[in-house]
Amino acid sequence: MKPQTQVLKKGIVPAPGWLAEVLETKPGASLIHIQRLRMVNDEPILLVDTYIPRDLAPTLLEQDLENQSLYALLENRFGLRLARGRRYIEAVAATAKAAQLLKVRRGAPLLFLRSVTYLRDGRPLEYFEAKHRGDRSRFEVELIRTEDFSSDAEGVVSAVDLPNAWGVLTRRDR
Repeated sequence: MKPQTQVLKKGIVPAPGWLAEVLETKPGASLIHIQRLRMVNDEPILLVDTYIPRDLAPTLLEQDLENQSLYALLENRFGLRLARGRRYIEAVAATAKAAQLLKVRRGAPLLFLRSVTYLRDGRPLEYFEAKHRGDRSRFEVELIRTEDFSSDAEGVVSAVDLPNAWGVLTRRDR
């Protein structure tokens, strides 16, 4: 299979309040926005919008964003070591625009991912929204038990280290 990436948009945008909170920056701060269409064997599979604080990778938009991994570029060119990410996955219906780009009918099922990627020091590096074709996507999740959990007085177990951005994203859904 031959993977391909087509950059549909790229530029600098001001951070809206909710995204500034997710990326731990100020509202209106400069964010790099990249919209890409990802394909396999010339068939569109994924539409993704990525936002990165400009101060972390100031010359990112000058780089080749179609023929190399964005994460490899961030690590190798800018020295940004990715440590972890948190993803929220849900099913949505394709909008007219997404349907046109992904070559599916309007209303077709898509898997919608929202993700925050973090650096080793805990700072958020990236927020993305991705729409995967429901008929061409499958996700595998591996769960690993760690000792980074605690329980309350009633024995309810919860993660100790949930990033702030996760709360912002879930509040935004309500």
